[in-house]
Amino acid sequence: LKVLQQQHPQFMFISLKEPDVSAHTGNWDAYISGIKSTDAYAGQLWNFIQQDAELKNTTSLFITNDHGRHLNNVLNGFIDHGDTCIGCRHIELLALGPDFKKNEVLAAYHEQIDLASTMALLLGVQMPTAQGKVIDELFISR
Repeated sequence: LKVLQQQHPQFMFISLKEPDVSAHTGNWDAYISGIKSTDAYAGQLWNFIQQDAELKNTTSLFITNDHGRHLNNVLNGFIDHGDTCIGCRHIELLALGPDFKKNEVLAAYHEQIDLASTMALLLGVQMPTAQGKVIDELFISR
């Protein structure tokens, strides 16, 4: 929050270690606590952005996980990931910002590489060799 307040960066990447660390140690309670803490941090971040005169109505926030996890009935469940089961292949994305549709759930299939292309579009950055596609259906108009 201090970086946002003092520097107002055009791009910022934040990687939170929880709940992944607790999952890999097999600690269910810490895993759930990590999910709740991460959700709270995300809410604090978005609330800060909405209260900052320079960031409000100009900032997009993507919240996603870097990978899925085994479903409860696959191998060792929440503890691990890395195969082709649906749990490992599925990740979530929450996209907030002035350019995006509000209160909409998208069901279309996308890949992680599509995030880079979508972010590049928002930043006005050319990526001629990018293999990802812009996630058009996120946008109010495009």
